[in-house]
Amino acid sequence: LTKLYPTRSHTGAAQGGMAAALANVEEDNWEWHTFDTIKGGDYLVDQDAAEILAKEAIDAVLDLEKMGLPFGRTPEGRIDQRRFGGHTRSHGEAPVRRACYSGDRTGHMILQ
Repeated sequence: LTKLYPTRSHTGAAQGGMAAALANVEEDNWEWHTFDTIKGGDYLVDQDAAEILAKEAIDAVLDLEKMGLPFGRTPEGRIDQRRFGGHTRSHGEAPVRRACYSGDRTGHMILQ
């Protein structure tokens, strides 16, 4: 969220993608996403807000898809996901592919 005009926010700089536990490529769930968000914020994150973010990220990605955002696709036509720093499964056990992306211009495409 930002108080700035959208094109002045950091959204446009997002290249790696946006995190959502779609589990399109590997097993994943919102609980693991919540854990990673809290851990990534050195446990200073509002944990209730992190849970809401992780749960609602899935619908946010699907909404962007419905609005025409050209996400990368798997050979089966599902939204592809790639690894990105700090995304893990089983509460830190191993990396997981959670980042939904549109080439290397995800943020720019969101603002279109």
